[in-house]
Amino acid sequence: MYKHCGSKKPSVQIAKLKKCKEARLIDLSQNVSKNNRFIDHLRFKVDNTPGKIVKEYLLPNFVAGCCKKVGIDGIKYQGDGYNCYVTWKDDYFSFEGNDIVEVEG
Repeated sequence: MYKHCGSKKPSVQIAKLKKCKEARLIDLSQNVSKNNRFIDHLRFKVDNTPGKIVKEYLLPNFVAGCCKKVGIDGIKYQGDGYNCYVTWKDDYFSFEGNDIVEVEG
């Protein structure tokens, strides 16, 4: 976050969401053994380059496609120190508002 804000004081936008209905998620956020190459490949960190196809996204995109095909509504995955949630449709939540919070450095 700090590297993107330049000389400005960094701030974070926090969206407030309300659950509208249940979503079936596959949980890929759990800690696994160090020898789980499948999960390792799902969790590769990449730098996005505009206009370039990122090969590290091929396996995660395939897994997401398989999940959609069998009726799973989204994925819970491991972020950098936190868990992330993604659903294929936006109707599982309604937007209730947002706050801007300044981050102390």
